[in-house]
Amino acid sequence: MRIAVSTENGLVFKHFGTSPEFTIFDFGDSGEAEVRTVERTCRPGHNPAIDLLAPFSIDVLIGGEVCLAGISRLEKMGVTVYSGHGGEDAAEIAGKVFLGELESDADKKARSDISMVAVPRKGNCSGRQ
Repeated sequence: MRIAVSTENGLVFKHFGTSPEFTIFDFGDSGEAEVRTVERTCRPGHNPAIDLLAPFSIDVLIGGEVCLAGISRLEKMGVTVYSGHGGEDAAEIAGKVFLGELESDADKKARSDISMVAVPRKGNCSGRQ
């Protein structure tokens, strides 16, 4: 399982579209992971970030705020999204996802006892006001 985490200094970064780097965890059957960091070399926004990650064929994305358009595009690519995280240790949260200990956004949407709604915020996916 290949998991990409939006990060800064080893912690989950608060917003996917402006993440300064991505840490990719390649988990093998044993549960051990090969880890690499990809520096962000593109402009802000969810589309440039997704384009940066596309060649890595990730299975999962863990991030802070991920806009609905970004989630939709990632899901169409077959990527399972775990949004709403920020400040946690990236390796720890990737391990929890690998072990099946966290709910994905799709799992949360499928539950009838909660609803996911877009939270208004200032600016757009590129961080501009």
